[in-house]
Amino acid sequence: EETITSEEFVYYLKVVYENLTKIDFSNYDVVIVHDPQPIGLVVNKERGQRWIWRCHIDTSTPAPTAWDFVRKFLGSYDAAIFHLPEFVYEKMDLPVYIIQPSIDPLHPKNVEIPDEEVKDTLIKFGVDPEIPIILQVSRFDRLKDPFGALEAFKMVRKNFKCQMVFVGGYAPDDPEGETVYKELLNLTAEEKDVFVLNLPPDSHREVNAFQRGATVVIQKSIREGFGLVVSEAMWKEKPVVGANVGGIRRQIVHGITGFLVESAEGAALRIKQLLSSDSLRKDMGYHAKERVKHRYLITRHLRDYLLIIHKILSAS
Repeated sequence: EETITSEEFVYYLKVVYENLTKIDFSNYDVVIVHDPQPIGLVVNKERGQRWIWRCHIDTSTPAPTAWDFVRKFLGSYDAAIFHLPEFVYEKMDLPVYIIQPSIDPLHPKNVEIPDEEVKDTLIKFGVDPEIPIILQVSRFDRLKDPFGALEAFKMVRKNFKCQMVFVGGYAPDDPEGETVYKELLNLTAEEKDVFVLNLPPDSHREVNAFQRGATVVIQKSIREGFGLVVSEAMWKEKPVVGANVGGIRRQIVHGITGFLVESAEGAALRIKQLLSSDSLRKDMGYHAKERVKHRYLITRHLRDYLLIIHKILSAS
């Protein structure tokens, strides 16, 4: 286990104080800080203010050194918010609230787009819009298990004529992401029906088009925070075959809006089941969109925040 040296701690505080010179918190009753990186901003908390830590990652089994570092600042917060109950460290001694993430239906990635644009986008990248498409949208990361998705596709391909499309990206400073991308490219170099697309981070309408053009969407993660790409696809009335991990299992109602699977073989079985039945895909797609409409849109997200803020201010 790596340790956080005193020099690193001092450097972190230096960056915190540099940020504090650029941000004026004095006019706010409630301040919400997202994730561990800026958690130290709470040193500027003023009398009467309420500060909330919004954590987007799984802290259930933290490295002791990292947790000791975070804990130095947590004592000054009034509450914490997590995506899922199982992401909360058992030794967390703040009031904890659960708010699941959401999608914005008016964002370019989710807004309605013409069928012609969907078709043109697929053709632009060499994908045949007339042949069923299996799609996985995710960054190139081993935890997203693109290799397991590819394995499932190869099983499906034995019985159905179809295409596999990986839509993703990686940050310039992410050497592991580049490694996974190149490894996947090399594995599929001779595959005419597999497409590995590394798109710029602002390719929202392209992702939208691929999700709308897909026949079945797969999310074959090994570990997952929440995985909102599942809700994005469900909003577009697509059945999703997802790994039974993290937030994926909260979004998919097994057998109603999609399927939860434990292996590549299980994923292949469910994809084949969906490809063999237009009516099943249509029925699941309808229920998928309804579930997102009632549970995973920003309107519900805003309501949750307002309720928690009201409760915290009322308690004070």
